[in-house]
Amino acid sequence: MKCTVLIIGAGPGGLRCAEHLSENGIDCVVLEKNRIPGQKICAGGITWNGLIERIPEKLIERSFSEQTITTPLQDIRISSRHPLVATVNRQKLGRFMTGCAQKNGARIITGARLVQIENDRVVYLKEEKTYHLSFDYLVGADGSRSLVRRFIGLGVNKAGIGINYTLPVSRPRMEWHFDPFKFGSGYSWIFPHADTTSVGVYYSGKKISTGKLNNRLHSWARSKGIDLSSISARTGKISYDYQGYRFGRFFLIGDAAGFASPLTGEGIYPAFISAEAVAGQIRGSHAASAALEKMVLKHRRHETMIKMAERNRMSAFVLSELSGLLLRFNLVSFNSFEMS
Repeated sequence: MKCTVLIIGAGPGGLRCAEHLSENGIDCVVLEKNRIPGQKICAGGITWNGLIERIPEKLIERSFSEQTITTPLQDIRISSRHPLVATVNRQKLGRFMTGCAQKNGARIITGARLVQIENDRVVYLKEEKTYHLSFDYLVGADGSRSLVRRFIGLGVNKAGIGINYTLPVSRPRMEWHFDPFKFGSGYSWIFPHADTTSVGVYYSGKKISTGKLNNRLHSWARSKGIDLSSISARTGKISYDYQGYRFGRFFLIGDAAGFASPLTGEGIYPAFISAEAVAGQIRGSHAASAALEKMVLKHRRHETMIKMAERNRMSAFVLSELSGLLLRFNLVSFNSFEMS
């Protein structure tokens, strides 16, 4: 089998890229290892300046015009006339985006395990059968442990850890909690969905092990009246090791390129923007590249902030309190901490 563009990974980035290519008449195939797209560890938060207006309202589970942010010394409420953050179900988003791509002619092959990448073809397994698929362009949208990235020759030296628990109830407020003495440069969250609530932690440094981070998350959750002991955790690596996205006929988008925010772990918006830019470049258009370059600059600023916070706990403490004060007095906007 042959295609013009082969995309590895049916996350938001891979499906967005496929939709844009196929609607412009470019033959593309998406290979996805899971049988159902959207099975990624994710709190499901999307921002107003990023994606809320670009995702159909029927996929929005909850939206919040008020955000609660706490630090060791502050309890901050930020309000806006429009929603600042909304939550989506990743599997529902995956089904919707799969339908959009297929409607335009993209071929989505699920349950396909990639076993080999060559310069102009891949080998994959599906239902114990071996298949070969040739391509002109290859797009790696296969996440932080990207096989395409590895084939290109790039390692991952900068990555955060996300730990997520799903409560079977929906809580009233969206909350961000910064406690440098528990989570270093990271933060814990409470993100309500329609009938559930995501409770978790993100940490981008290397000083706290995953096990210790999880124990601290449990301790913090108990202090909020939340018992996580009977709920299964989902843990994932989140790469922010951006080293470029185009390598001749090979491209990387989303987490595979290391576009996730070093500061917050935000990944859906970077996946969308990089997918649109790559699809445009394959078509010979650079109209979407300006948004990507703007995002790269934001990524660098976020990484600088993390480097400052990772020096020691006091640095993280000062940075969290200063950021809280600036937000409290409207000296910086909430979207300064977003990737959009």
